[in-house]
Amino acid sequence: MKIPSPAAAKKFVGETDAKFREWSPADPQRPFAGIINLVWHPATLRAAYCKAAKAKGANAAGVDNMTCASVEQTVGAEGLVKRLHDDLRNRRYMPQAVREVSVDRRGAKRTVCVKTVRDRVVDQALRMVLSPIIEPRLHPGSAAYIVGRGPRYAVAQLESIVADPRTKLLTLFDIKTYYDAIDLGMQMNMLRRHVADERVLSLTELILRCGKSGVKGSTSVGLVQGSALSNLLANLYRHDLDLFLAEHALVTDLVGYGDDVVVGVVGGRENANTLLVDVIAFLEAHLKLELAPTKTEIVMPGDRFNYLGASSHWTEGGLVARPTARSIERLKMKLSGIAGQTNHEEVNTKKQTDANKISKIMDDFTAYFASLGSRDEAEQVAHDVLAEVEGDG
Repeated sequence: MKIPSPAAAKKFVGETDAKFREWSPADPQRPFAGIINLVWHPATLRAAYCKAAKAKGANAAGVDNMTCASVEQTVGAEGLVKRLHDDLRNRRYMPQAVREVSVDRRGAKRTVCVKTVRDRVVDQALRMVLSPIIEPRLHPGSAAYIVGRGPRYAVAQLESIVADPRTKLLTLFDIKTYYDAIDLGMQMNMLRRHVADERVLSLTELILRCGKSGVKGSTSVGLVQGSALSNLLANLYRHDLDLFLAEHALVTDLVGYGDDVVVGVVGGRENANTLLVDVIAFLEAHLKLELAPTKTEIVMPGDRFNYLGASSHWTEGGLVARPTARSIERLKMKLSGIAGQTNHEEVNTKKQTDANKISKIMDDFTAYFASLGSRDEAEQVAHDVLAEVEGDG
């Protein structure tokens, strides 16, 4: 069996993705069958490995102590793809337990689950096949981890909600421990609306139910955070809530980013409270979820609120936002480790690569806040942070 080059694999996956993104919304009630061959196709697996190798956690080891660098030094990318292809086709593939690591995030300790490289590749392969089927069918207000969407898309949606003359206030709410609380039985039922291939469904369920103790200690609740497959399925799980909100008489429109949802509301505070009661009842009855009370608020015109790293002010002319302290700290973290090396690196090509990375990070930061009416301030903040990082370096 010949394993395609990374370029050929990317081309194959791209062409397949484009076809499904055309077919799926054309017949939104159709569950797709016969797609397991795409999951274990050598091109899909090779493209999935390339994606995993470029990911932020590529050098994080799972319970087998293997990283992407270790794979390259032992079996190699092609060897790993061949083994996964054979194991998946012959039903020998078995996901391993996740490794739990404690990390510091925003001053607090948080547990992160690290999968093995093999399992990350299969996760990516499933995501590559399922995404073009599911994503075109999600509500337009769903913004996270979706091709063609993202933070800037979410901001545009939010601005559209505020500009709607029917919107008299906003409700912001957060779903409590969202990924950890997702019911996997209900998750699989939702997936069956879109997929009729039992091999794909069985493989997905096997992966989802494999917790920190492996398959023998299978779980019934919770998605592994950070997994490409989990991000896709988390959007799917919230889809019924999005539809409920979109059809609610008191709602003008919505934007959802993971567990954070912003809703435009017709009328005053009483309507907002009524809507929140309805949302709480819907979540409990249909999704087995709860709202986080401390992260739920009602925003009136003239108020300020935080959303996706921006401190927004709802003015008569729309939204005006500035970077929050948290978003500035994230920018600093991204630039650290790159900018600190550029003045000392002897290899010119490496210096140029780092400079390009820095430029892109700063451009993305500025462009995001420019869409919220604060380009000049964002540019100044970005340059000040870069100067601080280079000074520390």
